[in-house]
This record gives sequence, structure tokens and C-alpha cells, in this order.
Amino acid sequence: MRSSAEASACLPGTLLEVLQRHHTVKATSLFCRYVRDTQETDIAFGELIAQAARYAHWLRANKVRPGELVLIVSPHDPMLLYAFVGTLMMGAVPAFLPPPTEKQDPEFFWNGIQQMTQPLSVAALIFGTDEAASARFAQSSSAGMRMLHPRDLPSVVDAVPVWHDAMPDDTAFLQFSSGTTGIRKGVMLSHAQVLEQIERLSSALHLNGEDRIVSWLPLYHDMGLIACFILPLVKGLPVSWMSPFEWVRYPARLFELLARDHGTITWMPNFAFRHLCATVDRSRQYDLSGVRAFINCSEACKADTFAEFAETFAHCGVTPERLQTCYAMAEAVFAVTQSAPGTPVIPRSFSLRTKGERTTATPDTSAQAKIFLNVGRLLPGFDIAIASASECGIQEGLVGEVMLKGPCISRGYYRNPQATQTAFRDGWYATGDIGFLHDGELYIAGRTKEVIIVNGRNYFAHDIEAVANEVDGVHRGRLVAIGVESDLTASEEVVLLVEHDEAARSEQRRLASALKEAISHRLGVVPRVRFVPVRSLIKTTSGKIDRQSNKERFLRQGASHGSAFERRDVAHA
Repeated sequence: MRSSAEASACLPGTLLEVLQRHHTVKATSLFCRYVRDTQETDIAFGELIAQAARYAHWLRANKVRPGELVLIVSPHDPMLLYAFVGTLMMGAVPAFLPPPTEKQDPEFFWNGIQQMTQPLSVAALIFGTDEAASARFAQSSSAGMRMLHPRDLPSVVDAVPVWHDAMPDDTAFLQFSSGTTGIRKGVMLSHAQVLEQIERLSSALHLNGEDRIVSWLPLYHDMGLIACFILPLVKGLPVSWMSPFEWVRYPARLFELLARDHGTITWMPNFAFRHLCATVDRSRQYDLSGVRAFINCSEACKADTFAEFAETFAHCGVTPERLQTCYAMAEAVFAVTQSAPGTPVIPRSFSLRTKGERTTATPDTSAQAKIFLNVGRLLPGFDIAIASASECGIQEGLVGEVMLKGPCISRGYYRNPQATQTAFRDGWYATGDIGFLHDGELYIAGRTKEVIIVNGRNYFAHDIEAVANEVDGVHRGRLVAIGVESDLTASEEVVLLVEHDEAARSEQRRLASALKEAISHRLGVVPRVRFVPVRSLIKTTSGKIDRQSNKERFLRQGASHGSAFERRDVAHA
């Protein structure tokens, strides 16, 4: 097996060199099968590049220059692929943003967009939605930004590809962080960093020419963009691609595509595994025996989720060794760790004990211990350190903030020196995630901003939410745990914000009691339960509950009265 240094020496210099090679030798090979409702569109590598060339010429005609930022905002459509590759082709810097949806509060959406784009000096916006939304975006955006709609794309039949002469260290594109704990920041990624990531992840997954990826993930999220678009684009692999909205309406479509198109790898967040278990007809037979990796990523990976998924779909060929974990982030392009394909991820129990300023994770088989799934071993070339209040190192069992260093780590955030200085220190990236090492594998225990300290004991918000979500009468995924300073105890207390029908007062009393009992029994802490109107909790664009924004609004609008939350379902950009 080649060393990471040898592998790096064999890499092409830029993404454009890869695309030029595909244009020559893979023009007729399938790149993407786009599935929407009952219609399918097959896109070969040659067609992808031909369509992208039209966008490249269009951007040049609109006086967009190499190095300038181009934002792409559109519902799920092949246009996203063409616009992104076309922007790369002419040397500008593309970045995806999520489009507005019917369920989002317009005021919150556009305010978030305005806050994010104001300092970025955007050259052009390719906007594949309706006129009203386009006009609203124009009002919220940078001065001088060109507004480009795909319907105005010149009907050039044979646009000749003209390739920008990029350098490996040039910024290839931006990935915007998910925004769970604040305004989305543009992560700068160079051609070299992206190609290093693809090489390391491909090696860890033992990718080969027979692999096929199946995805419903949005491209504005790093898992959808890198794992399910850039990776197959670079490695010359086909991908079957459906809309996330279609997947939500018809979750079994994922299994249909995996079986029919002989898919071998799919990535999903933890909630999607649970959603499939809850919604797919168990009497139906899908041949999933060819899928060698269902990869759990982007959320906390749960042992009970894997157990339920393996049991529910065992009759379809799902086995524990096909269920894999990954730890990833936009600031590292994507993956930092990956569990070993073909080997089950074994749940392990640990107790987290604090003495002074030092917290350690100790293997513990007692009933009070917490069960963890590891997220695998570091990809080649990455270094890790665990930073606690008292020390920083790689001592086994030391619990603290995960710090990372390596060739895929970003140089920082686009036009955001303050955030860059905070997160990137002497070549190390401070992830904000709390974790520990055991037997060479990484375990993630929470996030620094999601740790709630009650009378000196640490609780993680997602642990509290996981217990609460199992209580009968709760609308799964529509609650959030936050830590609020208590004047009485001079410590934090756990506040659980729960969406519920305001008219059902008697049911709320029963539910509050059940939530307190369940959380107290499982975790040893009694939360303060506050009910808020249905569809009022703030969500991020990737569909996660935004803990920080909900906490800020709770403190600002009604710490004593949950009803102060306005009735809306919003998403921060």
C-alpha cells in the first residue's frame, strides 16, 4: 500500500486537471442519474462538462473574473451541477447556499442571508427560483452583485470548454458551515486540499471502479457536496441522485435505487436511519446485499440506531458490518475519521468522571455507564490532540475539545479574520467537539457549546434530547435542550423547550411529568419543561434544531413564558 506522501505525489494538481482528463477519456461514461418523481435523466461526464462550459461562458460574458465568489441558490436540480462545474472551469469560486422553502419564515431566512453575504463581496448569484425570491435576495445582497437566472442562459449548443489555469493552492470553492451555533461561515478549500481529502477517504473506504454512490443529500451540506458529488466526480464513479424533499416524501425510494442501480455506498445522518426504520414497509423486500457501506455521519452516531436498522432490514441483506461511522466537518473538506469497511462498529460503555479540571472516560459495564459508538480511526495525514482545561495531548481516555491538523484543514473562513483566528491556531483547527480516544479510535461526546453544567456535572444537550424524544406524546425532533443560568443555584439548569398544541393543557401536564421522570431516571437531572407553539423552534438550513438561536430567543423573549415564542417554522442561513 502506498504511503500518504507517495499518494500525494501521484495526485493531479487541480480539480480542473481531473475534469479535463474525464473530458478526454470518460466522456460517454455515466456520471449522474438524476431521479425526480417518475422521471430520470442520465448525465454522462461529457454532457456535464458541455453544460458546464455554457455556464462558464455566461459568467465571463457577465464580467465575472477568476477568483471572485459566485453563489448558487436553487432547488435540487442538475443545474446545480452544471453551474458549480462551470464556475470552477472559468476560475471563479463557487459556493452553494440552501434555497428558501415554503415552511421557512421569510424574515428569518432573508435576514440570515443578508448577515452572511454582506461582508463577502459576491460577484454573481445564480438563482434558480422564482422572481419574487430573486428580487428579495437582490435587496439583501452585496452591492454590484450580478443576478443571473438559468432561464437567461444563452442557448449555445456547442460551448467549447475553456479551462482556467488554476494552481493547486488556489481556492477552489467554499463550503458554508451548517450554522447550528451561529451565522454560516464560508470555509475556503484549495484544489490541493480537496484532492488530498478525496484520496485519503477513497483509500479508507477501499473504493474501486465497481462502486456506485446513491444519495438524497443536499449539495449545500458538506456530506452531500463532498461525499456524493465531488468524490464521484474526481474518482470517475457514477452516482444516483434524488431530491431530499422526494426522499422525505418517499423514504423507500433510497432502497429502490440502491437495489436497482447496484449502489454500494450511501451516506446519511443518524436521524435518517431512524426515519427509514419508522417509515419503510417491513413486508417489502429490497436487495441491499450489494451495499457495502451505510455510513452514519454529521450527527451523533447512536448504537441503538444501528441495532434497530440492522434488525429491521436484516431480511433485505443489511448486516452489522455494513453499518459504518464517520466524523467529518467542512473545515477539513469532509472526513477526518472513518470506521473500517466490512467490520462492525462495536458499542462500548464508558463513564465520564471529573476530578478537578480533568475529565476522563473510563470503560464501565455498569448500568449507569453511557454507550458510545466510535467514529473510526484518523485518515492518513491527520494529527489529533485532545485539549482540556488543564492539558492538551493524546492520552487515552482524556476528555476535551478535539483539535485537528493535516493537509486537508482549511486555511480559514472567507473574509472573516476574527472567526479564522478563533478557530485556527498555529495550524490546528479547534473543532468545538468534545471527544476522547480509546484503542486508537475516536469517540465524540458532545460539543463545547452544548455542554450543560449542573452543579459541577456535565450533561450533553443531545443526550437529554435523545431521552426526551422517546417519551410518548412528544413530536420527535421538535424539542431542544438548553442550559440557562440559575440565580438560585449559581449554576446552570436544563431547560427543555418542547413544541406542543397550546390547547391541550391537561396533556401538557402529563407530558411534562413524563419528560422529567424519564430524563431524571436515565441521566440523573431534572429539566425545567417549557412548551412552545407548534412549528416555532428555529432550525438550521440542514434541518437540525438550532440550539444556540433557540436559547438566545428564549432568554430574549420569554425565559419564564414559553408562549413568547412566535408561531413560525424558520431556518437560519
